[in-house]
Amino acid sequence: MIEHVREKFSCRCCEAKRLRNERSRPLVAELETWLRERRAKLSGQSETGKAIDYSLKRWAALARFLDDGRLCMSSNAAERALRGIAGLWFRRQANRVCGSQCQTRATKTAQVV
Repeated sequence: MIEHVREKFSCRCCEAKRLRNERSRPLVAELETWLRERRAKLSGQSETGKAIDYSLKRWAALARFLDDGRLCMSSNAAERALRGIAGLWFRRQANRVCGSQCQTRATKTAQVV
């Protein structure tokens, strides 16, 4: 069973990597070239120049998804997972500070659970 799951996951990763190499790699290379060209035309103190520098300094991390099919191109899944934890934490803090006056229906449900 575990071998079957591992094999299926591996196939999806290989397919994702193949598609990224085929479709995304040329776009990412074009974006890097464009950023470097624009950066050369901007002053070192401009906000746009600083933003481009930030991206270029982290280019290897930005493009890492191309080489590993397991990596997501965005952080949406991680942010969604944290949103639930952070929401619960904030509700508990609000509850602690102002007691039952601040309780929402969701907080009361969370306390019951």
